[in-house]
Amino acid sequence: MKAPSKPESLTIKGADALAFLGAAYLSMDVAYAEVRRKGVDWTVTLLPKSGSAKLAAAFKRDYANQLLRWSVARANRGIRADVLRRALELCRESGGRPASAQGTLPPEQLGEIARLLAEAEADKGPKDPLGITRYWANLREGGK
Repeated sequence: MKAPSKPESLTIKGADALAFLGAAYLSMDVAYAEVRRKGVDWTVTLLPKSGSAKLAAAFKRDYANQLLRWSVARANRGIRADVLRRALELCRESGGRPASAQGTLPPEQLGEIARLLAEAEADKGPKDPLGITRYWANLREGGK
């Protein structure tokens, strides 16, 4: 049996919180991540789940990518607000109603839906010839 790898720690002074937490989240497929904060400094300790890897270097790359992602998102906040403002203005101009009339479904589609729902209600599920299936409610009551 292989001995577990040693944890790697990395501190980023004045780290962006969202980018740091995003990088920690991305690391969780290959390592257990413990995040700590002291003032404006963030520290992550990574313990590999299997094998040994250079986790600190991968974390730095992930942090840089997340930092770019959040920087772009913050920079585009004004554009997104303007698009939303325009959409709300168009909605207000149209009286708050959809541009096209939306009616009910045609009778043949309503009949098909009713038939499928009735079929689903009638189906009691798979057969259990060995009698090994027990429902959760029965388990909680202590019954069979």
